[in-house]
Amino acid sequence: MALIFIQQAAQACPGCKQNLVDGKTELNGRSIGFSLGVLFMIAMVVGVLAGLGYMMNHYCRIIAAQQQAAMDEEDALRGLA
Repeated sequence: MALIFIQQAAQACPGCKQNLVDGKTELNGRSIGFSLGVLFMIAMVVGVLAGLGYMMNHYCRIIAAQQQAAMDEEDALRGLA
């Protein structure tokens, strides 16, 4: 995992390598597009996972509240409340 952050060890794909100008790390139009595309894909994965996590949490709270209300109603019918 640490090798990802070592610049000499990291190799770009052939399409990304061609977009660098004379070996410089300055970005031209096409390499900015590649970079933004990668960031968009990462953001979409994070967004979908966050949305699923929120939805699961929301519905679990609703189910827990319904179960608690049913238990309270059952206790009231028994005269324990």
